Amino acid sequence: MNDRYLYRAKRTDNGEWVEGYYAYMRPHHYIMPKGSWDCWCRIDGKTLCQCTGLKDKNGKMIWENDIVKVHDDEEPCLIEWGEDTARWHMTQYGSYIYDFDNYWSYEVEVIGSAIDNPELLEVES
Repeated sequence: MNDRYLYRAKRTDNGEWVEGYYAYMRPHHYIMPKGSWDCWCRIDGKTLCQCTGLKDKNGKMIWENDIVKVHDDEEPCLIEWGEDTARWHMTQYGSYIYDFDNYWSYEVEVIGSAIDNPELLEVES
């Protein structure tokens, strides 16, 4: 199955990240881990992130809400979804959103997650 249909989120029982297929059964959110058809993990819906289907220069999967560096001299960028595609959200010179088509994966490195590392998005003045 296409990795773009994978999700990850933090489990409610232990706070660890889990990756797999998402389901919402009112009032709870669940992820069924990839490769496990009989295990459902209850998750915190506020931490739900969709996979972009792309990997960074180190082979690490890029997820929604990941923080990436495009070049060493640029500030970190937040990965978010547009209408139908994942995009970079750069704020170094204002707030700009770029499609993934503007960069190649060999230029990008995942450095953290906005959920675990929000301080990485803070702009120094």
